Amino acid sequence: LMQDLLEQEASPELPNVVHFNTAVRAAAEDGLVGAAREMLGLMRSRRVQPDAITYTSLLLACDRAGDWEAAAEWMGEARERGLELGAPAYNNLINACVRAGQWRRGGGARRGGGGGG
Repeated sequence: LMQDLLEQEASPELPNVVHFNTAVRAAAEDGLVGAAREMLGLMRSRRVQPDAITYTSLLLACDRAGDWEAAAEWMGEARERGLELGAPAYNNLINACVRAGQWRRGGGARRGGGGGG
């Protein structure tokens, strides 16, 4: 999927946020946090701004993999960017914490809340 996005660079229509979000979501469905992280890096290198959908998908990857640290990192980034994330993003964060045995950390996931712990 990443190769397809890179090949699109030669086309008149460069990959946009929708293309990247589709690729991030595909990685997320399988819990491939590393692939999702690579896609985020590729987005940034192409100057495509991640949006709330991007971060929700990144958090889904963390949920599936039980990677609470990456989930906390990406939730923090989304907040710093002023993005309004919906309930699915917060559920993904909480689930990642629970899967990793860090359920107390998930308590700080409320909107505008602190880090929990």
